[in-house]
Amino acid sequence: MSHILFFIEVVLGGILLSSAIDHSKNRYIFQNEIRKYNLIKNKVLINDLSVIIILLEFVLGLFFVLHISKWTSIIGSILLFLLFTFAILINLIKGNVNINCGCGGIVGDQLLSWKLLIRNIYIILLLIFDLIYSYILTDSKTVYNPAIISIIYGTALLTLLIIKTNAYLKKIGELLT
Repeated sequence: MSHILFFIEVVLGGILLSSAIDHSKNRYIFQNEIRKYNLIKNKVLINDLSVIIILLEFVLGLFFVLHISKWTSIIGSILLFLLFTFAILINLIKGNVNINCGCGGIVGDQLLSWKLLIRNIYIILLLIFDLIYSYILTDSKTVYNPAIISIIYGTALLTLLIIKTNAYLKKIGELLT
């Protein structure tokens, strides 16, 4: 089970890193997407929040990929995804669904939807399970065989490539229709 959780952590780390890179390259677009959620009106606060989110995505993603401070990575990611999930939920309830989620990176941007909300809840539940399994049910100091680590990283990178390819294929399909 710990190998599966390690795989999930590496994939999530890749997703967070790709979002951080995308958001930092397109910071003004990201700030505009935050503004469209209509939860924060102050431009300075939106700017500060965008920087904090980018830093958190980068640090948490790096920690997951490098397998550093698992506790911090999991708790930080749960809090970050809770923030995103509540922002999406509030806008879905208000009917403000014609805005991009602002996810960026490998997962790309899509309009707000219940499917997106469920995806985030699923990620939060996976992280909670990882936390419980790693710190309550087993010893958190699992030592991995280098060959196993190589297989996990290779499979995780392939998974991230498939996610990105799927996003490109979807965009191509939309352009053709």
